[in-house]
Amino acid sequence: MNLIDFTSSVQSQFMGGETLNFSPDTDFRDNDLFDSLTGMSILVMIKDNFNYQMSVPDFLKCKTSADLFNFIQNAIK
Repeated sequence: MNLIDFTSSVQSQFMGGETLNFSPDTDFRDNDLFDSLTGMSILVMIKDNFNYQMSVPDFLKCKTSADLFNFIQNAIK
């Protein structure tokens, strides 16, 4: 999975996410649609796609999908 596909996967975890304008550098928490369930959905998506269980504290350190993607890539090496 590349960064663009990953960003699209993050966006798809939002209810009504198809109306959002996401880029890899978009702060995914900085919109009205983000809530704790969305965060958990993103963590499950990461587990499903990368077989990596990201911790909540590590997740909270990441602001953008690029941050998440880079963190995961470094963690699974």
